[in-house]
Amino acid sequence: MSLLSITSRPEGRAWVVVPVGDIDAGTAPLLRSSLLDLFADGASDVVVDLAAVGFLDSTGLGVLLGAKRRARHVRGDVTLAAASDSILKTLRITGLHTVFTVHAHVNEALPPARPAAVR
Repeated sequence: MSLLSITSRPEGRAWVVVPVGDIDAGTAPLLRSSLLDLFADGASDVVVDLAAVGFLDSTGLGVLLGAKRRARHVRGDVTLAAASDSILKTLRITGLHTVFTVHAHVNEALPPARPAAVR
């Protein structure tokens, strides 16, 4: 049985989601629930930090795709960061490297701050 823990934190105008463990059919519902909760609470831009994910299967990929669709619905985005070579390979094999923007580090994945309103 796989284990997965998930934390999230605000970073500028985005939320950084940090799953730790494997994302597979058994654990993907936890990731889905965490992401949906963020969108329900008003998040629009989400960065998923994959540095501590050892395995990502098709169920997990489906969760990430669903989150990206949800983010686009609220004029936001889901980007990925710090993916291991094996996860990058999975993204390339499935063609999802053309769907997601993938950054080497979380800080690179964060959207720029919105300019302050002029008074």
